[in-house]
Amino acid sequence: MSNPPEDQLLFYIGWMADSFARLESRVIDCFTYLINPENPRIGQVISDRLSLNQTISLIGAILKETQDAEACREFALISKELEKAAALRNDILHSSWATPSANDVIDCDIIQERARKRHMGLTGHALNELMRKIEDGTFFIQKVEIEVAEFYRLYENKGNSA
Repeated sequence: MSNPPEDQLLFYIGWMADSFARLESRVIDCFTYLINPENPRIGQVISDRLSLNQTISLIGAILKETQDAEACREFALISKELEKAAALRNDILHSSWATPSANDVIDCDIIQERARKRHMGLTGHALNELMRKIEDGTFFIQKVEIEVAEFYRLYENKGNSA
């Protein structure tokens, strides 16, 4: 059974959103560990009130205070990748369909129609190209998630061995 391209687009958008949510969760894990490794809830309460960029910035500031130059350098590199992942996610998720009006009832049909209209080219459907772009972006987001997870494990192990 074949799915219409618009349904596939919705799947790809959901896949990217899910992957980015996991990436954000990994960043928050790093933050909560740095705030209080014994009680992660404290860091979670704080991070709930911060944007991703603010959380990343605070992680960098906390690492500088620990005077762990290696961790600071490594997180600075990861921060650049996080910025790229966030920009990619925003570009895809916020430009894949038109913004609804205040009185729109948003359902699957409306989203599909907007996606179809936005990605119809002069030579036909351009959704396949968009889905390839989303797929590549999602793999990049997942790569950055792995980098953040590895950083967290290494930093956590340093803290446990100290």
